[in-house]
Formats: sequence, structure tokens, C-alpha cells
Amino acid sequence: MTVKYKLLALAGAGLVGALLISGVGFYVQDRAATERAKQAVVETALRNHVDGDMMHDAIRADVLAAILGARNDDPEAIRDAQEELEVHAARFRRNLRENASLPLEPEVAKRVSDVTPALENYIASGQAITRLALDSPAEVEHRLPTFLQAFGELEDVGEVLSTELETVADSTHGRLAAIEARSRRLQIGALVGFGLFHPVGFAMVAHGSGPEELGRRMGGFTAVGDIGRVGVAACVTLLVALAGWRRTALAYGCVPAVLALGLYAASRGSPARSGPEESGGKARGLRRNRRFLLATASGFIDALASSSLFVFIPFLYIHRGASTALLGSLSGAFFVGNMLGKVVLGRIADRLGSRKVFVLSELLMAGLLVALGAAKSLPALVVVSVLLGAVTKGTVPVLNTIIAASVPDRRLFDKAFGAGAFANGVAAAAAPLLFGWVIDERGIVAVFGVCAAFAVAAVVPVAVGALLERRAAA
Repeated sequence: MTVKYKLLALAGAGLVGALLISGVGFYVQDRAATERAKQAVVETALRNHVDGDMMHDAIRADVLAAILGARNDDPEAIRDAQEELEVHAARFRRNLRENASLPLEPEVAKRVSDVTPALENYIASGQAITRLALDSPAEVEHRLPTFLQAFGELEDVGEVLSTELETVADSTHGRLAAIEARSRRLQIGALVGFGLFHPVGFAMVAHGSGPEELGRRMGGFTAVGDIGRVGVAACVTLLVALAGWRRTALAYGCVPAVLALGLYAASRGSPARSGPEESGGKARGLRRNRRFLLATASGFIDALASSSLFVFIPFLYIHRGASTALLGSLSGAFFVGNMLGKVVLGRIADRLGSRKVFVLSELLMAGLLVALGAAKSLPALVVVSVLLGAVTKGTVPVLNTIIAASVPDRRLFDKAFGAGAFANGVAAAAAPLLFGWVIDERGIVAVFGVCAAFAVAAVVPVAVGALLERRAAA
């Protein structure tokens, strides 16, 4: 299979993966939304039930207060108890009506309806005692056992309902926990797939490109990725607002899959072209390859300098007094520079040499970082942001070209780009922690000075590699 078809297969696999992830994500989120709705219903029912249980005890307290008033010959206390009983009874009935109107499961709804007769009997028994407390105080004591029996009957049916509600709540919680666990596994799978895509893609581009065109192809490959990462992401955000996240997630998976199938169909008639041949035997020597290790070290330091700039640049804009309404435009200028830089620097690297372009880009990045930290006016911030974006991520294809050139055995490209991506990932994770500490200690402007120092330091391993190569040639 030629490199062209390998890249098409890689793109198709990535797009089919996006379809699967979107479809599974749609299903998981739909299930989670359904379970959360059920959980909300059950929690409402439980809240009403607990409040009703409080009213159950409050009515008994009202009846006992009326009996005490009868014993003390205190009609005012008895009337107060009657009023409180009516308030508590009305609140109990309201809670029960609300539960009856909820979309509960049939078994739970039946238990709710079973409470109504016991409740009405209990309220009627309590009202009868409070009336006797005023009209015939001597008969109150004889009616108390009947009231306590009604109290116990209501308590029994309420306990059954409480058990049913707790069972449903626990079941719903368990299903939600299972859905969230599946969602986490899906996210891990997506992260793994995303992490594998770029090293494999870079290896395929390097595998099928000659030295004279590697920078151009690397630049085009990475720039197209920026279109999806920035442009498509912005469009998806707009679609979510217009059509909802469910439809957007489904379309986000289906549309790329259809495009991949169309691209594959259109390329079937293209003539096949063989890629470069590889030497036989087992691929060896990556861990002892000093050129590769130095190139990876440069990539690590470059990632420290540039990977987190997009996080801290908006804070610098705010520090310089830029309006929050302009933050999107200013950040957009930085990302436009990213995309243009990858295309332009990749092409220049084919003509002038990847090491020269990398060194000049890093030194220019250091100067622009210092200039951005010192810039005060809005036009200056915009111009410097575009230029900085060009050299910040524009070095990605150049570094990949250096890595490819440092690995003579093409069968090691997968491992080489994978190791480089891992080193860059470590740097990208460490940079925000380091720069957050710098902000606390020295302020936001100091971050850009530190980044400039890292950019200069990234030149050293590449320069050492060039020096070693010259000595070996001599």
C-alpha cells in the first residue's frame, strides 16, 4: 500500500473513530439524561415523603397538645392545636398529591395511592379528638387508642413507600454510576486515539516523502489539523447553540465519515506509487541515536516554551487593558499565525535546511515573546500575536523534519515520532504548572520572559547535533 493510501486509511480510521465516539457518546449522554430525569423525580418524591413524615409526627403533637389543653381546662390551647392540625394536614395532603402527580414507576405509584386512605383516617381521628377536647373533655382519653392505631397504620404504609423510593433511588444512582464509568472509558479511548493519530500520521508522511519535500508535506499535514482543531471546533460550538448538543454530536461523527468514504472512492482510480524501500533485518538503534535524542530534547524544550502560550496570552491581553470582547479576535490572530507558520516554515525548511529554520524560528520566537510582554498598544499586540503564532507552532513540521532526518531506518519512524510526542506531552503538562507558579511570584509578564529563555535553550540540542554531525563527517 502506498503512503497516499496509508494516509487515507489513517484519516478514514480516525473519522470512523470519530463517528463511533460521537455515536456512543450520544447514546451514553441520552441514557444519562434519562436517568438523571428519573433521579430528579425520585428525589422530589423522597423530599415530599420526608416532609409528609414530619407532618405525620406534627399532627400527633397537635392532638397531644389538645388533650393537654383539655386536662388543664385551657380552651385557647385546644383551639391553637386545632388550627395547627389543619395546617399540618393540608401540607401532608399537598405532599401526597404532588407525589401522585409525578411520573413514578407503577409499583411506587401504587404505594403512593395506598397512603391516601390511611392518611385520611389518621387526620379524621385527630380532628375528632380535638373537637372532643372542646365539647367533651372527659371522653378524650377514651378516643386516644383509636388515634394511636391510625397513627401506626399510616406509619406502616409510609415505611413501605419509603423503602420503595429508596430502592428506586439507589437503582437509579447505580445506573448513573455505570453510565459515568462507561463515559470515562470512552474518554480514555478517545484520548488514546488522539495521542496515537499524530505520531502515526507524522511517520506515514515522513515514510513517503523525500528529503526535498518533507518539510512542505509536514507543514501541510499539521496546518490541515489546525483547520479542524480551531475552525471546525468554532463551527461546532455555534451548531450546539442552534441545534442542540445531541444533533451536533451525531452530525460531527456522520459528516466526516461520509467525506472519508467520498475521498476514498475518488482516490481509487489514482495510479499507485511505491514508497521508499527499507533495508531488511530488524530495526535497531533508536535509543543510542544521539541525533534523535538531541532532536527530541529540542522538541521538549520548545514545547515548554510554546505549548501553553495560548492559555496565558489572554491574561496578558487583559493585563494590558484589552476589552474582553476582543479576546476572541486577539486569540484568533495567534491561531491564524499558527496555521500560516506551519505551511510557510515547512516550505522554507526544504530550501534552507530544517536546522537553520528551526534555530532562526526559535530565536525569533524569543524576541517576539519579549516584544509581546513589552507591547502596550492593541495594534502592536495583534501584529506580534500573528508573528508569534507563526513561529510558535510553525516549528512543529520543522522539528518533525529534523526527527525524520535523524532516523536513518524508516521502520523506526513510528517509534521516533511516538517518543517525540510523549516528550512533548510531558512538557505540555508541566508548563502550565511551572508558569502558574511564575505568575504567582513575578506576574503575567514574567511568563513570557521565561518562555523566551526556553526558546533560546531549545536551540542548543539542535546546534550540538549539527556540531557532532560535522565532526563525524570530518
